[in-house]
Amino acid sequence: MTTSRYHLDERPTDPNNPDAIMLELVGSGRSVLHLGCADEHMTRWLAAAGCEVTEAELDSEGAGADLDHLDLGELFEGRTFEVVLCGDVAAQLRDPTRMLVAARRLLAPGGVVVVSVPNVAHGDVRLELLAGRFDYRRDGLLDAANLRMFTRRSLESMLEDAGLVGLDWRRTHCPLGSSELAPPLEAAPPGVRELLESDPDALTYRFIVKAVPGDGSRELGELSNKLAGEQLRADRAELENDALRARSDTVTREAEAIRTQLVEVGSGLSLGQAIKAWRGLGPVKRWVQGRRGTP
Repeated sequence: MTTSRYHLDERPTDPNNPDAIMLELVGSGRSVLHLGCADEHMTRWLAAAGCEVTEAELDSEGAGADLDHLDLGELFEGRTFEVVLCGDVAAQLRDPTRMLVAARRLLAPGGVVVVSVPNVAHGDVRLELLAGRFDYRRDGLLDAANLRMFTRRSLESMLEDAGLVGLDWRRTHCPLGSSELAPPLEAAPPGVRELLESDPDALTYRFIVKAVPGDGSRELGELSNKLAGEQLRADRAELENDALRARSDTVTREAEAIRTQLVEVGSGLSLGQAIKAWRGLGPVKRWVQGRRGTP
């Protein structure tokens, strides 16, 4: 265990970067207990943001070798923290709920726990299963170091069992076929790809959650579930808008290509033939003009 303040490295700012999301959720000028701190860069970035960072260090065997056996309450007796950061460590423990319970008890009033886990329900994992494959890797969605795997629902259940309520659910996105698993999309059964692309969880590579101690009331749990549901619906709406924009762009390009082709060959058509050909594009024109908001 050490308390550290490092010099500044380049802090990630990509909104789809899990480290950038965790840094945002932790904030600045906080007292932070960093559990499973395999990557010292996170500690450096936090220290550069004015945080006082205490690390529960790992041994050479990995995260679980320490944190599955450490008594955090005894180790940090008499101390509290404004934030307990559990980066990738929860998936590498035999009993991550035990660690989260200990983390909750170490929180100062108003404190939060930040948890990050990979999403085993990503579409690439599902496609691999359809193909009869479930091959562990050195890192990523099927990291061989992970002893536990999580979906959004199982993460919600673990937080609830630990007496925590998720207040801010974030996710990093990874399109189908773009993860390290790289399943061949053309091999997917008919309709499967479309179904997966309409499901935000299937395009989620990692969940990052800011949670607070629950008060035992049904109302707080219901509010958290409602919030998670609203965020999920917002993600679905964003996917639908992205798909609609992509379709609009495609149809627009097709219509413009046809128009250009008509202009090029127009000199070889009679006036009647050209008018007939252009009228045949009526449905496409109306769709494109409707998307553009033109009459």
